[in-house]
Amino acid sequence: MNIPLNVMSWNVRGLNSPIKRTKCLEFLKRKNISIALIQETHLKMSDIHRFQNRCYKCVVHSSASNKSKGVAILVDRKLGVTIDKCGKDSEGRFSYVAVTVHHLKICFASIYCPNIPDPNFFNAISLKLFAKLLVKRLELSVSKLIHFDQSGFLKGRLA
Repeated sequence: MNIPLNVMSWNVRGLNSPIKRTKCLEFLKRKNISIALIQETHLKMSDIHRFQNRCYKCVVHSSASNKSKGVAILVDRKLGVTIDKCGKDSEGRFSYVAVTVHHLKICFASIYCPNIPDPNFFNAISLKLFAKLLVKRLELSVSKLIHFDQSGFLKGRLA
């Protein structure tokens, strides 16, 4: 069975209004969006639960300390994805989720870039994202690669 996967990236320019949050979620449903990569939410961590409903769940969100920036990734609740890994920064600039959907592993990232040119921004984001995903991959096979006697630094093995 081949079910279409519709992904949308959207700068919403703030979601502090309940009406705007509702209209955004309705728009996603109307367009049959499976995964939404949202930028500029302007929501605090304590308010992100307000940007989900019976159709969409926010699987990861990053926000700044004030009501600026902010990124989120929403997933259609009916999609049937398995979340393998997710992460975020602490400045409201990026969040990512690695999922398995339709027996396919995919990583999605929602990134809100600075308004002024910063050549180091993408290098830093790429490095953080690559390092986190690499660690997740290594966790799956490191116990097979390192002898059982080497236990002091492996999760789940007693020293």
